[in-house]
Amino acid sequence: MHRPQTISSLFSRLVKDREGNEVEVEYRVEANFTPGAPGKLSGPPEDCYPDEPSEIEYTRVLEVVGKGEKVVDLAAFIESLDKADEESLQEQLALAGIEREEGWADDEGDRKCDELRDRNL
Repeated sequence: MHRPQTISSLFSRLVKDREGNEVEVEYRVEANFTPGAPGKLSGPPEDCYPDEPSEIEYTRVLEVVGKGEKVVDLAAFIESLDKADEESLQEQLALAGIEREEGWADDEGDRKCDELRDRNL
C-alpha cells in the first residue's frame, strides 16, 4: 500500500457570472493522492489479490483571483462539478500524483504554479 501524498493542480472551467455570461475561472485544487497498486491474478489462489484503485481526497480549493487566491467552499465546489469536469480534474490530480510517486516529476508543475501566483501578486 502506498502512502498518501499531497498534490495540487491548476484547473480551469467555465462558470456563469451574476449576469449569466460564461466566464473562465481558474482554481488551484489540493488533494491527498494515494496511488493504486496492481493486483496479482495468476498463480495459486491464496497468492492472488485484486487491484487497489487510486484514491483522491480533495482537501482545499482556491480560486485564482487577479494577483492572489481566494478560498472556495470545498463541498460547494465538488457539488458544482459536472461529470466531465470531475473526470478531468481527477485525471489531472492523478497524473500529478503518479509523476511525483514515480520520481520523474521534479516539481516543475509546482514551480510554475508558484511563478504564476507570484507574478499576479
